[in-house]
Amino acid sequence: MTYNLLTGGVDSGVGGRSEARFDTQLGILKALAPDVLALEECTFWDENGSRRLKTVAKATGMSVVAMLASRTGDGRNHTALLYRPAKLRLIDRRQRGKGVLHHAMIQARLRPLGVPDGSADFTALATHLAFTDGDTRLAEVRGWATDFGGAFPGTPSRAMLLGDLNCPRVTDSFDWTKVPPNLHARYRLVLPDGRFGDADLRAMQVLLASGWQDPETLTTIRRAPTVGYYYAGERGDVCLDHILTRGFTVHAYWTYDTPMARAVSDHLPAVLDAEIGLQRPEAADGEASEPAAATDDTGHHPPAVPGPVTPAQVRDVIEQRLGDGTYKAGQKLPSQKELAAELGVNQGVIAQALQPLKDKGIVYARGVLGTIVVDPANPGLIPRAQHEVARIIRQRMREGTYAVGTLLPSRADLATEFAVSTHLIHSIQKGLKREGLVTGSARSQTYTVVACPPEERSSPPAPTFSESVRKPLENAVRQRITDGVYAPLTWLPPMRVLAEDFGISVSTAWTALAPLKEEGLLATARLGTTPHRMTYVVDPADPTALPETPPPRLREKTPDGNKAQGVGSGAAAQATTPPEADADVPGDVRGSHTGACHSHSQHSVQEIHP
Repeated sequence: MTYNLLTGGVDSGVGGRSEARFDTQLGILKALAPDVLALEECTFWDENGSRRLKTVAKATGMSVVAMLASRTGDGRNHTALLYRPAKLRLIDRRQRGKGVLHHAMIQARLRPLGVPDGSADFTALATHLAFTDGDTRLAEVRGWATDFGGAFPGTPSRAMLLGDLNCPRVTDSFDWTKVPPNLHARYRLVLPDGRFGDADLRAMQVLLASGWQDPETLTTIRRAPTVGYYYAGERGDVCLDHILTRGFTVHAYWTYDTPMARAVSDHLPAVLDAEIGLQRPEAADGEASEPAAATDDTGHHPPAVPGPVTPAQVRDVIEQRLGDGTYKAGQKLPSQKELAAELGVNQGVIAQALQPLKDKGIVYARGVLGTIVVDPANPGLIPRAQHEVARIIRQRMREGTYAVGTLLPSRADLATEFAVSTHLIHSIQKGLKREGLVTGSARSQTYTVVACPPEERSSPPAPTFSESVRKPLENAVRQRITDGVYAPLTWLPPMRVLAEDFGISVSTAWTALAPLKEEGLLATARLGTTPHRMTYVVDPADPTALPETPPPRLREKTPDGNKAQGVGSGAAAQATTPPEADADVPGDVRGSHTGACHSHSQHSVQEIHP
């Protein structure tokens, strides 16, 4: 899989950097579960000891081959390559074209687990070609990428080239009226007289002429464009993101095109389903070459499962089972892993097949509870987030369904009704208790309604994607200040606690509270000589006043470096630090040289030997 993240999924604005897009992109990566992953435009990912790269590796169960900075620019734009150690072993890695490429090219030699020798090894090249012009892209692929289009001394017989190549398919057609004239020089041939010719396909053509294959020619299925939807002034149905192969058995090749993916980057992921553990055996003269039998980690040969190999075919199977009652309303579907094993496809194919069913409201995903079939008799009751469930409960309290003096339904009953976890219901109950609307205890798991929530304001205009992520926290804090739950000159809970309550990242929580700071409702203060910043409620009568007492879990160090008496742990103090001052980050990410279950190496990812 290859994915250009658009500034690393990070947006800079008032109040700091927002990771709302990064959070969603991380969910896409987890759902597609690639075994080899190339990421481009990982901007700002070198901050805080490569924290964002480590987050991706940990969340997806992958190990890092390398992350390299672009040769030009400010050095903040990175290209990364990761692999899944549960299936592959890293044999060798190096940097190609150092000092030549506009961005970078990472080369890795990978070996499927269970294969004792190098017979099934393959080369993975991750790159991001120049956006500036076709001449530069042509120079970047000549030698550095074309060498691997055929047999090359000392390299495996199989290879894949993944990345944003900034070059369309040779079959793409163009309507240049949809592209601003000032951008034509990037993608069109420049004639000797300075006029523009047709699309500059030379980089792609030389790659294909060198032996690389576009998997579309193997699947005979044309995939969706990867760009042309994000910017109003740039419309064009072309593919700039590619996975070219040599020697692989390919099952499916597609563009992961969903509304969510379109909202978080100007490029869509390109996904390939191929047999990484298989190698085409040599065929005798006149005989067809057949794939070798797959083996599991124990060396046994599992039975071949006949079935669909494309997302559309998988979707047809699922829809057929929905129609004949195999999957009933309200029932949980088999996991993506179980469906992939049954149908003989990659988990990414299952994720792609399910997405249109989610978009149509036929099924919906609910975290650890899995994917559930919508009940046609009650299709509207599908809360998508904690704040939506809380809104429904509040509405019932206002309507008298949960009247003052009565008990709320049990945590288990609410979780079952809303198809969410009991942990999420517990978080909502704690929030209602903090606002003085219910009383009770977590131990007894019973809560009594003691007050009616205030009426909600009229619905605002439909929020943007970023606003929909930030607004629940902003509105909740604003309401608590209005209700006096957060009194003047009192400290807010640690930012990490607020972020966990609303299911967002710490940096997004800081961004969500920025409007309240601009309005003068909140302010931040650094305490003494510590680097930590805490947020408190401003006193309207004296906006310059500070809280008289420090936060109960934050303390300063004495001159000799020891902590003062009677205060909580340093971890709690670090949890309140905003992204730009985050000290709660481990060291540099390290790649793997050892295999299946090891994620550390003797070399930092910056130490790539060409």
